Amino acid sequence: MRSAGSGKKLSSDPYRNQSGTKSGRICCFSATCFDHACNFLEQILDIQREKYEKHVLLYCSLMDELKVRIRSIDALLNDPRRLPARIMTDCCNLQLRFCCEDLALACLVIHQDIPAATTRDLRKTYEPGKIIASLDKLHPDFFPTPVSIKKQTSKSARVHFVESSSNHLSKADVANLWGQLGNSLHKGNLKRLLSSADPVRKSFPDITAWRDKFVNLLASHKVSSLDKRLEYVCEMHFKLPERPFVIIGVNQPAAHTPAERA
Repeated sequence: MRSAGSGKKLSSDPYRNQSGTKSGRICCFSATCFDHACNFLEQILDIQREKYEKHVLLYCSLMDELKVRIRSIDALLNDPRRLPARIMTDCCNLQLRFCCEDLALACLVIHQDIPAATTRDLRKTYEPGKIIASLDKLHPDFFPTPVSIKKQTSKSARVHFVESSSNHLSKADVANLWGQLGNSLHKGNLKRLLSSADPVRKSFPDITAWRDKFVNLLASHKVSSLDKRLEYVCEMHFKLPERPFVIIGVNQPAAHTPAERA
């Protein structure tokens, strides 16, 4: 399979073998194929594909991993054979903690166009709190925003994003949850064992609540580049087996027709 105009044969990698599409000011591709998308962006922006290609692909890969972890939590909670409560809690908490790391690293990789986000110290850390605090100083809008995509007219390729007001995960939640779960995943010392007992649990509302916050944040979300020229919009499809895909939205002034100018 060859992409239009590129002359390059697409890889058999499942993240690259589907044809992308482009339409006006929005460019859509699955995690998967960059040839149409990159050609389009290179035509309208002074951006070379190598500056963002591997970063967006890695972002998609991290979102895919996070999705698998959320679906694993669902499988555990919905399994009628149910593991013992303590084991169930530990398994779900471990997945939630990894979700925090996936999300923080995804935020870091999608903003590798910011020179200060490429420092050796940031690239070496895995702690969500440190990553999020550093990015917050560099780019206050670095964190995903839950959105729905609205097309303005049936004949226009211009779109706008409607932000969601759902109860979703916040920047502060990511660091705090990661720390709390780290404590709960250790057996603790003898003093702790002697002073407390595991309650008998038949439901897991805390796990379900955190799971829902991740889904509410990420099901359909956007991330803005520092210069606001690009909006990376990711659709997760949590209930479906499909891998996440990304839409690159380009912020461009509208080209007015004579009638619009009047």
